[in-house]
This record gives sequence, structure tokens and C-alpha cells, in this order.
Amino acid sequence: MPGEIPKHPLCGGGCTVTHDRAYFDDADAVVFMMKSAKRNDLPDPKKRRPNQAFVWWSRESAWTAKYLYRKSLDDFDDYFNWTMTHRRDSDVNGMLYPFVARDFVKTRLKSEDQRKDNQEMEPKIRDVIARKTGVVAWVASNCALTEGAKQRFIVVQQLQRLGVGVDIYGHCGNLTFGSKGFYPTLADYKFYLAFENGVHCRGYITEKLWFNAFYSGAVPIVWGPPKSDVEEIAPPGSFIHYDDFNSLEELAKYLKHLDTDMGAYTKYFAWRWKIPGYYPLLEHKNHFDNAFCELCRFIKGGVNQVSHKTVPSLKKFWFDADTDDCLKMFVKFYPKWK
Repeated sequence: MPGEIPKHPLCGGGCTVTHDRAYFDDADAVVFMMKSAKRNDLPDPKKRRPNQAFVWWSRESAWTAKYLYRKSLDDFDDYFNWTMTHRRDSDVNGMLYPFVARDFVKTRLKSEDQRKDNQEMEPKIRDVIARKTGVVAWVASNCALTEGAKQRFIVVQQLQRLGVGVDIYGHCGNLTFGSKGFYPTLADYKFYLAFENGVHCRGYITEKLWFNAFYSGAVPIVWGPPKSDVEEIAPPGSFIHYDDFNSLEELAKYLKHLDTDMGAYTKYFAWRWKIPGYYPLLEHKNHFDNAFCELCRFIKGGVNQVSHKTVPSLKKFWFDADTDDCLKMFVKFYPKWK
């Protein structure tokens, strides 16, 4: 992820990211990726400068770290200063979402001025809705690599058998985007399956929600993360969660209802004109990776304090604090997760 982090207040004024190890001694933070970090290949922590942070970074779920990459994390006690992951209890919020401050959405929703309908956004949104021709889209290439990926594929196939029109792009399907492109294609659909590859893994919410659904202008149907985790960060009334339904049949019936009732379907877009300018439809800008934006802000705010802080047990933080569903090696499929 080399490059310059934007000189934006939300990013602490800007930082430089490099893979060049020649800058190791001068770096304010050194980031170690979960899947490649090996204890016998890491720098001696005694040589770390007092105001330099060693950061453990993971973009994957706890299940993937434990079973796919076979990480035990037993040998990292008191080695790293900070954690940077999708979990909100990490030191640095490494969730992949647009370039905004944490809780920006909820802050804006509390403002009475922002509750007024925006005359420019509402017609644009209604026009986008009127041009939709597909029902449900799903983009996936991991069909069975993780246990969660297997389970979500079962859910998708069951929805298709129940008569829900799900078009599958990527290696798990046979459709391609062609010359139209990724986001304009997804914009033609009313719904997007924001299905993660982990089962109830805490905070594991990725670009499937933020970009594939919200940016394209599709209503996300969320499967994987606990609903409470999604509610903490997504605008109220902006998504459908799998756990709200007692069965797949009930979910399929609801989607068919929304497909034919434009009034009910349009309610899932009401938040967009209450928060003008947020998640603009059909506009995917090249945001710098949010994790490093947050890290830059964190560095500027407290790097001089790192000498007295380490993560006592990475194993307890990453594995022991996640849910039982997330860390099961094999999961028997149930129509509804509890």
C-alpha cells in the first residue's frame, strides 16, 4: 500500500507509506500483516525506538487467520504496540469503508438540518431506482475456501431455488461485467448480497456493504456479521439483515414483496437524502485505504505514548474475544443463524 496518505484532517494531516525497509529506523509505525508475520522473522522489539509503534494488521476474519493461515498467535505476547483490524475494539480502526470519520453517519443524522429532504438528491435517487432492471446481484470468487464462504453459497443457492432472481458474477457464477463496468452494472440491481465469508465474526464488514452496495445504489442484504455490529456503523434503514428473518422462505417472500412494491423499496433510500452528499450514487472515488488513514491520524495523535503499551496476548484479543460461530472449524448449515 505504498504512496501518500491525503493531507486531510481526518488522516491527521497526511503520512507517507512505503515498503522500503531502508526507512525502518525512521518510521513512526511499522506494520506487520497477519498472514505473513512470523515471530522468528520479525525485528527484535528491544531495537524499537521508544516512540515507534509495531502494528499488527489483519483484514481477514479470525476464522481465516486460525484455519486458513494456521495462525496460533501464541508467540506474539507483548510484541506489538497496536492492533489494526476491522474490529472496533482495535487500537486503529482498519475497517474497509469510505474516507470518513468514525460515526460520521450517526452524527449527521442527529442534526435536524440534515433531516430535511434534499431537493437535489431525492430526484436523482428516484431516477436511479426507476432505471433498475435486475433484482439481486452477488459478486464472489471465494465459493468454498472458508467455512463461511461455503455457508453463504448455500444461502444464495437456496434463494435461487425459492424463486429470487439472483445473478452471480465472479468465479462463483458465470456472468461478467463487460464494457459497462463493475459499479454501473451493480447499479442496475435493486439489491446486493453483502455476504461475508465469516459466520458472525465480530465487526467483519467489508467493501461488500460500503462499495458494492451503497456506492452502486443497491440495497444491501447482509449476511455474516452480527446485526448489532452493522447497526453501529451503517445508516438506520439502509440495509436488510438475514438474521431478522425466521427462515429463508420468509426472506425470499420479503424480497419479492419489495421487488413489486416501489413505495416499500424506496424507503431503504430515505437516508440518502437525509444525509446529502454521503455515499454518492454511481460515484466510486479512489479513496486511500481507510486503515492507513486512521493509522496516520492515530500516529499524529499519540505515537509518543507507545513505549509503555503492548498487546499482552494477541491470541486472547483476536481469537478468544470472537464468537463461537466464527471460530467453528466446521459449521452445519441451518436455515437461520442464532
